[in-house]
Amino acid sequence: PQRTPRPFDRDRDGVVCSEGSGIILLESLDSARKRGVPILGEIIGFSTVSDPKSIANPDVDSIELCMREALNDASIQPQQIDYINAHATATVQGDVAESAAIYKLFGNKTPASSFKGHLGHTLAASGSLELCVLVGMLDRQCLIPTLNLDNVDESCKSIQHVKLLQTAKLQTAIKNNFALGGVNSSIVIRSYQND
Repeated sequence: PQRTPRPFDRDRDGVVCSEGSGIILLESLDSARKRGVPILGEIIGFSTVSDPKSIANPDVDSIELCMREALNDASIQPQQIDYINAHATATVQGDVAESAAIYKLFGNKTPASSFKGHLGHTLAASGSLELCVLVGMLDRQCLIPTLNLDNVDESCKSIQHVKLLQTAKLQTAIKNNFALGGVNSSIVIRSYQND
């Protein structure tokens, strides 16, 4: 059980469901400053795209459009993203489609990883729980690898996979969540320099 799930790996054997929760407190900058609390990050862009073509098969173009619209909402270019938190659930269709969409928009220069190997798929909680981890990465200036990624699937090799825990200069990241029925969302978060 410690060797699964295996996002992006040629020996993946599918989704492993888990449980969890995550809470991110959102408030205005003025309110946080007035309260004198540390600000861990700021949301600068968001997009959601519905793709009803298939209930179960993800679409590369729809995934790429979702990420692109989140970047447009943030008024930034793909090269300004320092890290991509992939949704990657260790399914063949999902991992391959997301890899292709990431490559289409970002090429192979931006590091990407999935937290599903560490956490399993917490279903409705995955977005908020994984966003908590991502905020922690920005705060600690590190990249968390995709756990259990030993042999990258040939169909997923086009992107830059994070395979080892490492320090990195991170300012801006994008987090993906893609659900059954073509309900896609991407959020862009930037670290915040407290005064």
